[in-house]
Amino acid sequence: MDEAQIISAVIIPVLVEKDWNSHNLFGYKEISHLEPKFAGVFLMGAGKIIGVIKVEKPGSDLNLATQQAMRFAANLNVNSGYSTPKLIYATDGADYVQLNMETNTSEKIIEIPTVWDLDWSELND
Repeated sequence: MDEAQIISAVIIPVLVEKDWNSHNLFGYKEISHLEPKFAGVFLMGAGKIIGVIKVEKPGSDLNLATQQAMRFAANLNVNSGYSTPKLIYATDGADYVQLNMETNTSEKIIEIPTVWDLDWSELND
């Protein structure tokens, strides 16, 4: 599968299952319409971009992908006035990696968290 197929066949169903489309408070939006060279998804909360999921082809270096996602998020902040998203993930559709913002290192995780698993006080700083 390529990145677009992974987004539609794997990532979007996972986000729906995890309530990222609930109560008009949380949502997701594919990034490719804004940045064609960046395959991924924004995570939205209360009308703000709070996270980025970088989607890669199977077998790609997901640690590198989290760094690319962080640079994309930082550029988003500079270019459009959004605050820098605090949730940075990368996936190849099977494995997930999260960038630890405190240590700037990537950590393998089991899955993308539900909206209810997040500490919203940290996201709204």
